[in-house]
Amino acid sequence: MTIFSAAILAGGSSRRMGTDKATVVVGGRILLDRVGSALASLCPLETLLIGGPARANIGFAHRHVPDAWPGEGPLGGIVTALRVSTTDLVLVVPCDLPDLEHASETVLSPLLAMLSGDPDLDVVVPVVAGRPQLAVAAYRSRSNVVLAGAFESGARSLRDGLRSLCVGELVVAAGDQRSLVDLDTANDLAAWSGTPARRDAVQ
Repeated sequence: MTIFSAAILAGGSSRRMGTDKATVVVGGRILLDRVGSALASLCPLETLLIGGPARANIGFAHRHVPDAWPGEGPLGGIVTALRVSTTDLVLVVPCDLPDLEHASETVLSPLLAMLSGDPDLDVVVPVVAGRPQLAVAAYRSRSNVVLAGAFESGARSLRDGLRSLCVGELVVAAGDQRSLVDLDTANDLAAWSGTPARRDAVQ
């Protein structure tokens, strides 16, 4: 059994959605709960909720960790997660993947297995239709030295942050690619589900 931490990045500004994406309801459940359930099925040692407000009344056990650089993008959130995690392997995902539960065994678990099985790799990312999906990745904790250095030197994009790391790629089968579709806008949600977005805050 692979021992790992899970980290959900939930500190984005959600400007294009117009409300906190983590609380948008899809299929009767908020996005954050859907993502947390997908991770919980893999039995992480801990689940870290990085950024955004502290939240109660969501359906998975978690520890809230304030983003050390709020508003500076996902790279800072990943550095925050790797700094506070208690395991060597850390699976990082954003909070806006409505169908991630269908990828638990076909994408998330293989990411961890590939990283665990090759000590030379620093990070493993999924590849969809030939394009790396950098928002979802499994990291070794040692990656934080390079990522933090890149961030402090001014890098903000994930691509720039990963440039000096040894990156493995997991090709995602066509049938699993929908599970990595993210929702940035209300139009994205409508296209994904065929229904308008409901925006419910978690108390």
